[in-house]
Amino acid sequence: GAIPRITSNEPITLKKGSDTEYSGVVYLDQIVDEDYFGRAVCHWALAEARVVLKATGDEANTRFIFGLPAEKVIAGGQETRYFWSGYYPRAKMDAFRDLGYASLDKVPADKRDEFFSITLSAKEIAS
Repeated sequence: GAIPRITSNEPITLKKGSDTEYSGVVYLDQIVDEDYFGRAVCHWALAEARVVLKATGDEANTRFIFGLPAEKVIAGGQETRYFWSGYYPRAKMDAFRDLGYASLDKVPADKRDEFFSITLSAKEIAS
Protein backbone atom coordinates (compact mmCIF):
# COMPACT_ATOMS: atom_id res chain seq x y z
CA GLY A 1 0.00 0.00 0.00
CA ALA A 2 0.75 3.60 -0.32
CA ILE A 3 2.36 5.38 2.57
CA PRO A 4 0.20 8.32 3.64
CA ARG A 5 1.68 11.78 3.66
CA ILE A 6 2.37 12.63 7.28
CA THR A 7 1.89 16.07 8.73
CA SER A 8 2.28 17.60 12.13
CA ASN A 9 0.84 20.69 13.79
CA GLU A 10 3.31 21.75 16.43
CA PRO A 11 2.04 24.33 18.93
CA ILE A 12 3.51 27.83 19.07
CA THR A 13 3.31 29.41 22.50
CA LEU A 14 2.54 33.11 22.20
CA LYS A 15 3.75 35.55 24.84
CA LYS A 16 2.10 38.91 25.31
CA GLY A 17 4.44 41.82 24.65
CA SER A 18 1.83 44.59 24.78
CA ASP A 19 -1.92 45.00 24.34
CA THR A 20 -1.46 44.67 20.57
CA GLU A 21 1.60 42.48 20.16
CA TYR A 22 2.46 38.85 20.84
CA SER A 23 5.55 36.83 19.98
CA GLY A 24 6.36 33.17 19.61
CA VAL A 25 9.22 30.97 18.43
CA VAL A 26 8.99 28.71 15.37
CA TYR A 27 11.74 26.13 14.92
CA LEU A 28 12.45 25.14 11.32
CA ASP A 29 14.01 21.87 12.48
CA GLN A 30 11.59 20.98 15.27
CA ILE A 31 10.68 17.58 13.82
CA VAL A 32 13.52 15.13 13.26
CA ASP A 33 13.97 13.41 9.90
CA GLU A 34 13.57 9.70 10.57
CA ASP A 35 12.60 6.39 8.96
CA TYR A 36 9.02 6.21 10.25
CA PHE A 37 7.81 3.38 7.98
CA GLY A 38 10.91 1.22 7.53
CA ARG A 39 11.29 2.26 3.89
CA ALA A 40 13.41 5.42 3.90
CA VAL A 41 14.02 8.56 5.89
CA CYS A 42 11.11 11.00 5.88
CA HIS A 43 12.33 14.55 5.40
CA TRP A 44 10.34 17.30 7.10
CA ALA A 45 9.97 20.88 5.96
CA LEU A 46 8.02 23.76 7.43
CA ALA A 47 5.00 24.63 5.28
CA GLU A 48 3.59 27.51 7.31
CA ALA A 49 3.55 29.12 10.73
CA ARG A 50 -0.14 29.45 11.63
CA VAL A 51 -1.92 31.12 14.51
CA VAL A 52 -5.44 30.65 15.75
CA LEU A 53 -6.55 33.61 17.83
CA LYS A 54 -9.67 33.95 19.99
CA ALA A 55 -10.99 36.78 22.16
CA THR A 56 -10.88 34.59 25.28
CA GLY A 57 -10.52 30.93 26.20
CA ASP A 58 -14.24 30.38 25.56
CA GLU A 59 -14.50 27.48 23.09
CA ALA A 60 -17.56 29.09 21.44
CA ASN A 61 -15.62 32.20 20.39
CA THR A 62 -14.63 32.77 16.77
CA ARG A 63 -11.25 31.40 15.74
CA PHE A 64 -9.34 33.89 13.62
CA ILE A 65 -6.91 31.77 11.59
CA PHE A 66 -3.93 33.12 9.72
CA GLY A 67 -0.64 31.67 8.51
CA LEU A 68 2.69 32.95 7.25
CA PRO A 69 4.08 30.73 4.45
CA ALA A 70 7.44 29.06 5.13
CA GLU A 71 9.17 31.16 2.45
CA LYS A 72 8.24 34.33 4.32
CA VAL A 73 9.15 32.84 7.70
CA ILE A 74 12.62 31.96 6.39
CA ALA A 75 13.08 35.30 4.58
CA GLY A 76 11.94 37.35 7.58
CA GLY A 77 8.84 38.61 5.79
CA GLN A 78 5.38 39.57 6.91
CA GLU A 79 1.73 39.45 5.84
CA THR A 80 -1.41 41.18 6.99
CA ARG A 81 -4.89 39.68 7.00
CA TYR A 82 -8.20 41.50 7.57
CA PHE A 83 -11.10 40.16 9.63
CA TRP A 84 -14.64 41.45 9.96
CA SER A 85 -15.20 42.74 13.49
CA GLY A 86 -18.81 41.49 13.44
CA TYR A 87 -17.44 38.01 14.19
CA TYR A 88 -15.57 39.26 17.27
CA PRO A 89 -15.75 37.87 19.90
CA ARG A 90 -18.29 35.34 18.62
CA ALA A 91 -20.17 34.74 15.39
CA LYS A 92 -23.72 33.42 15.39
CA MET A 93 -22.27 29.92 15.03
CA ASP A 94 -20.17 28.56 17.91
CA ALA A 95 -16.46 28.02 17.19
CA PHE A 96 -16.77 29.74 13.80
CA ARG A 97 -13.51 29.77 11.81
CA ASP A 98 -12.64 32.97 10.00
CA LEU A 99 -9.78 32.93 7.50
CA GLY A 100 -10.08 36.65 6.79
CA TYR A 101 -9.13 38.54 3.64
CA ALA A 102 -5.72 39.26 2.14
CA SER A 103 -6.94 42.69 1.04
CA LEU A 104 -9.92 44.97 1.47
CA ASP A 105 -9.93 46.01 -2.20
CA LYS A 106 -13.32 44.39 -2.84
CA VAL A 107 -14.87 45.75 0.36
CA PRO A 108 -16.80 49.01 -0.14
CA ALA A 109 -14.82 51.97 1.20
CA ASP A 110 -17.57 52.87 3.69
CA LYS A 111 -17.38 49.36 5.24
CA ARG A 112 -13.60 49.02 5.64
CA ASP A 113 -13.64 50.48 9.16
CA GLU A 114 -15.64 47.38 10.22
CA PHE A 115 -12.47 45.27 9.84
CA PHE A 116 -9.44 44.76 12.03
CA SER A 117 -6.10 43.44 10.90
CA ILE A 118 -3.59 40.91 12.13
CA THR A 119 -0.01 41.12 10.90
CA LEU A 120 2.35 38.17 11.18
CA SER A 121 6.03 38.89 10.80
CA ALA A 122 9.14 36.77 11.15
CA LYS A 123 12.70 37.46 12.05
CA GLU A 124 15.63 35.24 12.92
CA ILE A 125 16.76 35.39 16.54
CA ALA A 126 20.18 34.55 17.87
CA SER A 127 20.33 31.15 19.53
